[in-house]
Amino acid sequence: MSNAQEAAAILVERRRTGAQGDRLPESCRPTNIDDALAIQAAVTERWCELMDDSIGGWKCLQPVGDKLIVGPIYTRTIDSVAPVALWPKLGTSDIARIEPELAFFFGQDLPAREQPYTPAEVDAAISRTHLALELINCRYNNPSDCAFPEMLADGLVNQGLFIGPQVDSELARNAGEFTLNVRQNGELSTHQAKHPNTHPRAPLYWLAEFLRSQGQGIVAGQAVIARLRPKLARVTGVSLFLSPVQDLRSGGRSANANFQYTLKSDNQADLKKWATRLAEAMKSQKSLIDVDSDQADNGVETFVTIDKQSASRLGVSTKDIDNALYNSFGQRQVATIYDELNQYHVIMEVPRWYAKSPEALNDVYVPAKGLPSPTAANPTGAPTSSSGTAANVAAPAVK
Repeated sequence: MSNAQEAAAILVERRRTGAQGDRLPESCRPTNIDDALAIQAAVTERWCELMDDSIGGWKCLQPVGDKLIVGPIYTRTIDSVAPVALWPKLGTSDIARIEPELAFFFGQDLPAREQPYTPAEVDAAISRTHLALELINCRYNNPSDCAFPEMLADGLVNQGLFIGPQVDSELARNAGEFTLNVRQNGELSTHQAKHPNTHPRAPLYWLAEFLRSQGQGIVAGQAVIARLRPKLARVTGVSLFLSPVQDLRSGGRSANANFQYTLKSDNQADLKKWATRLAEAMKSQKSLIDVDSDQADNGVETFVTIDKQSASRLGVSTKDIDNALYNSFGQRQVATIYDELNQYHVIMEVPRWYAKSPEALNDVYVPAKGLPSPTAANPTGAPTSSSGTAANVAAPAVK
């Protein structure tokens, strides 16, 4: 086994399991760019053989000094359907690292050849452009202690790629700087995104030449990502699971992975207890990755009890009350906005700050039929930890 193959065996195992470890042993640690590229090639060969995979894309930037910014992205780690799996940041359990990208998809091959590729030839091979998120994970415990060749050998902290909506290719071609809006947990934040190479396609022109000089090429269907700034390095509470979309699938229901194990019980408490224990036991097995349970028992709940006699006297039906609550706290789609490339659903709901406690129900009104003014008590809610409280919901109009 060569030094490159020894290093590749370590990095592939960490990539496969999501583990992180010490720097590579000195016997196989890369000390220059050529060593790093040799290990990177060995990682690709070993990964593709073990995982029956292929190169589905590339990450790149124009070189900075003597540093080459290039690394393969494997097909199994590219997805466009949520949810996808994301390894947490080292030392945390709920913080993930992602970076916004422009992903350029190629509709034509750019095979290895003697003569260089012109920018016009590269442009002609691009079929479409998407916004994307690069999923970040490092295979080293302390990447700050590693020299650049070690990071290059590891694929420059790439874990995978999530493909987002398609964007206008001509606009993206010239979008060296633009505003990026990010919505997380209902909160909207605005960032100024700037491409490090100014011209978003400049790295593609460089990559086509670099791969050609290495006797490789770009294959139709591959995506090449060009990084945007700033990094979205801390995403709390994100749970993403990568799984390929299957034309035919088996199993009782859709899940976050290719395989599923379903538990059944007549006792809900026992089911919750043993499902959790089974999931934890499976996570401890190194041969299994992306183990997840679809239990979602930590959400906030409020019970609403309806005084049906008062509601009936006011001409208010249970459906009226249900609609008023869903209009306020659900996600009712009320319209669709269409443009040339995409469509956007318009959702009606109260502002998030009005839905942080059961007291928000005091501001929800249901139209009463045949009465000029409300005669019932204000609506109230009861959290799961307390007993239910009567909720008489009535008013002359929706507020």
